[in-house]
Amino acid sequence: MFDIFSYLRDFHAASPCLLMGILNLTPDSFHDGACYNQKEKAIEQLLHLRDAGAQIVDLGAMSSRPGHAFVTEEEEISRLALVLEQEIPDRPLLSVDTDKPEVAAYALEQGVQIINDCSGLLQADMYRLAARKAAPLIVMHRQGEEGRHTDICREVQDFFRECIAFGKLYGVQERQLILDPGLGFNKSIEENLQLMAALPEFSGFGLPVLLGFSHKRFVSGISGEPPAQSPGGNLAAAVYGFLHGASILRMHDLELLKPLLQAAAVLWKEQR
Repeated sequence: MFDIFSYLRDFHAASPCLLMGILNLTPDSFHDGACYNQKEKAIEQLLHLRDAGAQIVDLGAMSSRPGHAFVTEEEEISRLALVLEQEIPDRPLLSVDTDKPEVAAYALEQGVQIINDCSGLLQADMYRLAARKAAPLIVMHRQGEEGRHTDICREVQDFFRECIAFGKLYGVQERQLILDPGLGFNKSIEENLQLMAALPEFSGFGLPVLLGFSHKRFVSGISGEPPAQSPGGNLAAAVYGFLHGASILRMHDLELLKPLLQAAAVLWKEQR
């Protein structure tokens, strides 16, 4: 079993948060679609993310952007195979970003350590898989409609409670779960900002909190930068995140963040 809890505990002794790089193996991604859906380019980017500071690389072979095209399990697996069925020396920890238990099962068989369930659903088969393989499971909120949540922070907290209870029902230990409030998914700019402000409350579950804000529309909305090209907004969100309890930052452009976090790690150790 890969114990994400122990891994993060040991990591946090030296640094404020862990970096998750994003590797999209799909032509349909909102930010870098078709950039890395060939074997050589995909492997090159995987190694680039590792060298840029990623402790985990999140592999996505389906798009979750609004209006995305449906992808079958077979197609998703064939895209993942571009990376997972190759011999890659010093491969970093990997997670698989999918909403399909069959795809997650394939990825775990190929040595992926973490399931990143982007469905926003309580899927019994996904929880059974995580329990059987003792794999960390990222659970992400993506319910409701943008701008129509009565109390988005309470809704997300209730979702996390449901995930914990559902996990116990299907044999997933609480320490296997990683909580993702689902920034940008069915949420307005104001609702995303409310979730950012509620980070200390989400940390109160005693579980790792993942923030996935990279190049999302609300980031460019608050920074005034062009959509999908918002380095200033991404850095601001990252700094705010690790200062307010995020354990994992999920980003495309880690080279922008690495020097900032190196400096933050020095300050972190001085304070401890």
